[in-house]
Amino acid sequence: MLPLQFLRRSAAICGSLARYRQLQGQYTGQNMSLYESVVQVEKVQGTHRRASLPTGQTIDFGVHGPIAKHFRLETESFPLPVDYIVASTAG
Repeated sequence: MLPLQFLRRSAAICGSLARYRQLQGQYTGQNMSLYESVVQVEKVQGTHRRASLPTGQTIDFGVHGPIAKHFRLETESFPLPVDYIVASTAG
């Protein structure tokens, strides 16, 4: 078990009381997770991946633009996973 002082300091760094409680629960055997993602990701071909979401939607992702050019990839263009993260947090 981690000392309470360490947990408080970690939470202060993260700036979150919820994170403090999560850390405290993690090390005392309590499960504090609010949501557990259940997503399946399959490799289609090369860098192309397909994710199946719990809602039944599928999302294709891979590489495009400057990244494909940098790594000299000759592949079909798909959004990067980070593109979806940026879109979901910004929108």
